[in-house]
Amino acid sequence: MNTKSKVTFSVDLNKDPDEIFEEIKLRIERELKRKGSGDKTSAFLEKLHEISNEHVSTDFLTTNFSEWRNWTAFDPETRFDSMIPVIPWMILPYYTLYFYYPMAGLFGMKNEQTQREVIIFHQTLLILTLMIFVIFLTLPAEVDLRDSVLETDLGIWHTWFELLYGVDNPWNAWPSLHIVQSMLVVLIVHRWYSNDGIRAKMLLGGLWFAWSLLVISITTTKQHYVWDAISALIVGFLAWNYWIKPALDRCHEQEIIEQFNRL
Repeated sequence: MNTKSKVTFSVDLNKDPDEIFEEIKLRIERELKRKGSGDKTSAFLEKLHEISNEHVSTDFLTTNFSEWRNWTAFDPETRFDSMIPVIPWMILPYYTLYFYYPMAGLFGMKNEQTQREVIIFHQTLLILTLMIFVIFLTLPAEVDLRDSVLETDLGIWHTWFELLYGVDNPWNAWPSLHIVQSMLVVLIVHRWYSNDGIRAKMLLGGLWFAWSLLVISITTTKQHYVWDAISALIVGFLAWNYWIKPALDRCHEQEIIEQFNRL
């Protein structure tokens, strides 16, 4: 049975072509051995060497589009990023982001007041997301941390990482949308239910704990730098306190209520 494997990692194109090939060969050799393909490793690498000798030494500057796509405005990596270990099971809280997207809409059906806030919230969240997309395009930063994941025994979580890397290119680094969007959802749900008794407070405590794991997971899965997390928390805090929360408060003024009633 034929199987296909995807090996993803970054190389420094400023290095000597021979050094780049050795790095590629080492990474693929590790992947083949990890997947139990040791018998075919030698033949595969020998063929790879022939192909690489023909192509790796060509002028990388001729691929203008690839150069532009790989341009990064700055390198946000710090020593703290290398100190944080890869924790494979943290891929689970990383994936929980997709549960936050419908959360505000579902829990916002509580009453007419929260229903108005749902509309305002999603409008401002969409605008904020578009503003962050502008940052992604104008000040891109590549996340060059996946090497440490590939060197880790991921165990049962390997497929989860493989799926993630198959659809998620290592860009769109800062501020982390994972944190910004989920943080704002948790804040608005907390706003709606924080005064609904002990049971609601316990559930909110569980939600905040789950969100904390999500925040940690973006660094322990090597999907983001520490800077991405910090900048996202700052953006989320500023957006909530100086834009979204005031807008939610204003939507209960009589004039705004009348406009909603006319819809």
